[in-house]
Amino acid sequence: MARPVALIIDEDPLLRDVNATILHSAGYFVEVAMPDGDVVALTVKRRPQVILCRDHPVPTHSHWQVITRLAMHPKTSVIPIVLIVMAEKAASLPSNVRETVLAPYAVDALIAAVDRCRLPVPPELPRSPNSTTNEVAVA
Repeated sequence: MARPVALIIDEDPLLRDVNATILHSAGYFVEVAMPDGDVVALTVKRRPQVILCRDHPVPTHSHWQVITRLAMHPKTSVIPIVLIVMAEKAASLPSNVRETVLAPYAVDALIAAVDRCRLPVPPELPRSPNSTTNEVAVA
């Protein structure tokens, strides 16, 4: 059975690694990305079941721009985002932000939020019985 894919978007290597370890221990295959990279292209390519992003207090870091670009792209707008926030958010959030987790957070609370909103893992395609490669059987 395939593991769900979680994409973590964060420029802080320590927080990125801590959250990656948490989600990996919860059974996720984890991809990481910087918010200034081409996150939309990576998201389209990897098709994660959930995205974890942090609401960064420094305005020069464009997490909101990334979230907005993901919300506007037809292939990424349905992927739920769990947003780690430093304070309760009163303002409206983009539609792709399905959960917020208030920092500092308990590990169980983060995993529960990610589990609640992630998309189902697509079924694996059957392999050709005579194949020695990763070739997919086509009917």
